[in-house]
Amino acid sequence: MTRPIDGATSANSIATCGPVCFLDDIIQKISAFVSGIFNSISALFLSLFFCCTQSVSFAAAAPATPPNELLLPFYRGEGPNSSGVTLEQILSWDDSRLEAQHHFIQWLFPLTTPSRYNSNSPVLDPTLQRALREDRVVQRNFFRAYHRILRFYGFRQETTGAILPTDNFAIRSADWATPGNHNLLRITRILTSMRLMGHSGRAIDFSYSLQNHLSFNESTIQIWNNASYPRE
Repeated sequence: MTRPIDGATSANSIATCGPVCFLDDIIQKISAFVSGIFNSISALFLSLFFCCTQSVSFAAAAPATPPNELLLPFYRGEGPNSSGVTLEQILSWDDSRLEAQHHFIQWLFPLTTPSRYNSNSPVLDPTLQRALREDRVVQRNFFRAYHRILRFYGFRQETTGAILPTDNFAIRSADWATPGNHNLLRITRILTSMRLMGHSGRAIDFSYSLQNHLSFNESTIQIWNNASYPRE
């Protein structure tokens, strides 16, 4: 800190140092003034920055609607899933897009266990499962999803309930019916979800048709049978 000086001392200093000391004193005062303004502006900008950053953080941290709360309106055709995609959009996708997309299957065929591949997907609890099974609109749309996925795999369901290959079955099955293909896991999910939704009979029919028209190893067949049959 510069020691204060009285007028006499200042006059003597100016007389002794001449104009150089006087100019130096003016420069110091100007520098102090400018520095004060700069510090004030910097403090203002820092305050605004942290304020805005905090606001953005709060906005980012704002909880999105839980997937379980979206599933019922999604399946009723009243809203999108957590990715912003509606049921009608998914059902309109062609086979190539159904193959390439990986976050829709958990919404069409939900399970009681969390997905290892899509953490932002619904998990059936007893209340939600009962609501889905008792809602006529949901059940109707569930069968629409089921029939769409049958066509994806190269099958169709007759009015008698029989599940038979479509005309393009050879082409469709060549795309997915191979060892280690991810669609084998998808089918396990589909069969399990059908059972959970109260349609074990249809799940068993689909599993039987898969085994009857294609060749899979025994472990895969056993997994599909376990997924299809109702629990005691």
